[in-house]
Amino acid sequence: MKKLFIILFLFLIPRLSAFSDDTFNYGLMGGVVFGGPIPVNNAQNYDGSPLFGPYLGMYFNFKLSDNFCLRPEISMAIKGVEYTAEYRRDTIVETEVNGQLGWIPTFYNVHITGDMSLVYLDVPVFLSYNLAGSTTMYFGCQASFLLGGSHPTKIRVVVGEGGFYDDHLEERDSYNNVRPFDFGVCLGGSQQITEDLTFTFYGTRSFIPLYRAGTMQSEDINTGNLYNTYFVGSITYLF
Repeated sequence: MKKLFIILFLFLIPRLSAFSDDTFNYGLMGGVVFGGPIPVNNAQNYDGSPLFGPYLGMYFNFKLSDNFCLRPEISMAIKGVEYTAEYRRDTIVETEVNGQLGWIPTFYNVHITGDMSLVYLDVPVFLSYNLAGSTTMYFGCQASFLLGGSHPTKIRVVVGEGGFYDDHLEERDSYNNVRPFDFGVCLGGSQQITEDLTFTFYGTRSFIPLYRAGTMQSEDINTGNLYNTYFVGSITYLF
């Protein structure tokens, strides 16, 4: 899929040049994406740290009137976050005292650490409005398609205060729990720097939960559903 995107990009550029005029133009975008999946509930035992990722794409600008334009884009971005979570549960364990087996009450702590680095193909469609000369406002929606990436998770279970029983360690990849399609609303703007260069930015908030139904949920970590929420900043070059 990544190779297909590059081939399509190289195929379109020389052909679109013939159609550029006062009602249509196009260009390249390059910048960063920052953010991550935000939980519905503010769980005290969950913490996430968003990461910066690269962002590269193309835009196509169709002039509708003196102030309004239709602006579809196609881009690739790596979106990531690091997170930690922990919770405690009461339990009982089997033990032997003076040759007699028995059960004693205790507890265990679960420590979870993980990160995700997901490659998305983003297709936002904006309606832009020129506010004053070189300043423009964007609003629209964005469809995102998961292309690849990784989502490793490490789990460590400590019985009691630790030391008496061996810790239980587990590693898993939660990538297959991520939904392959995402859709959200966008709002942003741009400021022209030179005749060919423009600084563009927008924020996006998903309507669709990050994970498939019935996965990555726990009563002990009551975050509720998580929704992708990102900020994109880029420099665009007009051909």
